[in-house]
Amino acid sequence: GKTTDALTEYQSALALAERNDVKEYVELITDSIGTLYYSSGKFEEANQWYKKAYELAAKNNNVPTQIISLVNQATLQRKLGKKE
Repeated sequence: GKTTDALTEYQSALALAERNDVKEYVELITDSIGTLYYSSGKFEEANQWYKKAYELAAKNNNVPTQIISLVNQATLQRKLGKKE
């Protein structure tokens, strides 16, 4: 389906970014994969990808992507009705 096709494209983009050490895009694509899972209702997978994106961004001191990932995690937690 469309989600599987999108995931394949994201994975290709992620592999390309990783091979070429384009850290900012690795972080953004990782977060985008989380959003794909979120929109598919796969919330646990989404959370794992958001956390991974945050950790990568923090490691590379990329504050904008850290912010995006935290906002996405908060949106997910709000949807699930959880507090962390």
